[in-house]
Amino acid sequence: MVKTMTAIKIYKAKSSDAEDISDCVIALLKELSMGLTIPEPNKVREKCINMLGQDKAFHAFLAKNKVGEIIGLLTLHETDALFASSPFAEIMEFYVVPNYRSKGIGQKFIRKIEEYAKEMNWSSLTLNAPPLNISPATVRFYEREGFIHKGPYMGKKL
Repeated sequence: MVKTMTAIKIYKAKSSDAEDISDCVIALLKELSMGLTIPEPNKVREKCINMLGQDKAFHAFLAKNKVGEIIGLLTLHETDALFASSPFAEIMEFYVVPNYRSKGIGQKFIRKIEEYAKEMNWSSLTLNAPPLNISPATVRFYEREGFIHKGPYMGKKL
C-alpha cells in the first residue's frame, strides 16, 4: 500500500526554476548513468533556461514538500507524428528524490500531467521505460498508471 504525502505541491516550472530542474536532472543522470558521461551542471542549467524560454514544446513540472524543498521533476516534450490523431507528449525526465519514493508522489505527478495533457489537447503520453530486468519497480509503476508497452525505443549516437 502506498503512503500518500498530502502536503506536496506540483507546479509548472518557469525559467527561474532552471537551477532546481538541472539539479534534479543531474541527480537522475547520476542514478541511471550506466557508463554514460554526465554533463556539467552549468551546461544542463543553461540548456534548461534556453528550453524553458524558447522551446514552446518543452514543459517542466516540479514537486515541493511542505517546507519548500524540491523533491521531484517531470519534463514533457510535445511532439506529433503522421500516425498520431493529434499532438502528444513524451515524458523525457522523471525523477523523485529517493527518500520520497513509494509515497504517492509519482502518482501525483502522473495525475497532474494527465490534467495538463487534456488542457493541451494531447492525445496521449509516451515514455521510454527501462527494461523490466533492470528496473522492475519502475516498469510496474508505469503499468499501474495505465501505460502499455508499445515496443522498445532504440537510439544511435552520432
